[in-house]
Amino acid sequence: MSETQVYRRSVTVKTEHGLHIRPCTLLAQLAMKFQSRIRLSKGTHQVDAKSILELMTLGAVAGTVLELEVDGSD
Repeated sequence: MSETQVYRRSVTVKTEHGLHIRPCTLLAQLAMKFQSRIRLSKGTHQVDAKSILELMTLGAVAGTVLELEVDGSD
């Protein structure tokens, strides 16, 4: 069994209207192309980036800083 590296980075929402349905859909579609686990968190609220509905629950407006966490082989 090989170990995978966990990557973490702070990202800032740059879209004028925040993470509304269209950017959440695009982000989830992109995340689904990978086998890796991709999570976003705002404070203590962490969601699966492959889920449009979960991304919407972040309530991320323009300027919100989110923590991105990726782990997996790709």
